[in-house]
Amino acid sequence: GFDSAGCPHAPVEVMASVTGSNDINIKVKEPEKFGNSLFTKFKIQWSHVDSFKDIAGEVEVKTIHTLEYNIKGLEEGKRYFIRASFGNPKGFGPYCASKPKSLVPSSWRNVDRKVPRIGDQ
Repeated sequence: GFDSAGCPHAPVEVMASVTGSNDINIKVKEPEKFGNSLFTKFKIQWSHVDSFKDIAGEVEVKTIHTLEYNIKGLEEGKRYFIRASFGNPKGFGPYCASKPKSLVPSSWRNVDRKVPRIGDQ
């Protein structure tokens, strides 16, 4: 019956990519359509340690027509571990770690800016 539905399955895949010096883009792949894969939201957590003992931040996303989220305002040059989980009114299911498991927001343009410009003197 419906009572055994419970929480959703873990995401099949969580793809993370650096999109700027303070931003990481997360794409979550939904669970296969079997059993209790009904979900109405998803949660993303990020931490500086892979044990997630200290959560640096988390966000609950309720717009599930696009399973994507941009984490903004991260600290440049710091390592972030990221994981995501699907949720429904009964709660959140198990987390899935991102691929790659950790990322460091940075931008090659920042390296560029430190080069002294000839002709500006």
